[in-house]
Amino acid sequence: MAGKVLSFLVFILFARALLPTNFGNFVLFVTLLQLITYFADFGLVQWYQKKAATEDRDELLDKVISARIVTLFISYLLSLIFLLLSSSFNLQTSLVFLLALAPEAFLSIFDGYYLKRGESFTVSLKTLLRMIFLFFVFLFFTSSFSFEIAISSYTVS
Repeated sequence: MAGKVLSFLVFILFARALLPTNFGNFVLFVTLLQLITYFADFGLVQWYQKKAATEDRDELLDKVISARIVTLFISYLLSLIFLLLSSSFNLQTSLVFLLALAPEAFLSIFDGYYLKRGESFTVSLKTLLRMIFLFFVFLFFTSSFSFEIAISSYTVS
């Protein structure tokens, strides 16, 4: 809950600091990243959680990671096509977007791993720590906060 509240506050700060177009592009960036990650997971997290009770968890995790690498390359290809056809972002932002797909892909897989081990607190820390980082980046760059800083800090977080 703390992560969601802080996320709400950070997005308000970003909305107040960025021009409306830039904030809209930031939200588009985050939304596309999350949607593509969700669809590229292709049910792997649920499959892992279902099979983990009967199979060796570490061996099963290796299989899921291998499958996620394949879906990551497919999502790279489809994202590249979408970015080229839609012209949603400039070249620099598109490259940052494509770079951000990899960590998001593996973070989502490890969410399932930790949830199956009963470590939901570890999973909930992801949003909280990301928002704390973004909040401090915002404070540090308040006078020169820009779209580029927003997407770069989101990607790094």
